[in-house]
Amino acid sequence: MPKGTNQKMKLYRLAKIMIPRGYNTVPADEEAKKKFEENNYSRALTDVVKAQDILNSNIPFISKDIYDAYSDILVDCKTQLNVFEERWNKGFIGHKFGESTLEHEDYKRTGTINEKFEKINILLRDYISSLDVLD
Repeated sequence: MPKGTNQKMKLYRLAKIMIPRGYNTVPADEEAKKKFEENNYSRALTDVVKAQDILNSNIPFISKDIYDAYSDILVDCKTQLNVFEERWNKGFIGHKFGESTLEHEDYKRTGTINEKFEKINILLRDYISSLDVLD
């Protein structure tokens, strides 16, 4: 398994938990829900930074198309973080402070992230199978 693969999958799982594409359960109690969401956001933020560091440390070892594909996913994940964070930002005019509403495109982006991961897995399989192994 390529270095950082677990981190990338963790990143997707947290993006999916923060802004799910389909059915999702959250605590009914508002305070517990807020704590749950803050925890998911914090973990996702940490994982985005780790994934970015892993990607950047592997630049010399991966092809440009694979690097660009991972970089594109990171952009989407950062967008998800920003959307999630802006819901509680008093200075952001797009939503009312404290509202937990998300746009349809935010949920759709979570699915897009998953689709992009699936395409990268195909690229990686093709790349790995193209390598010559020295005995």
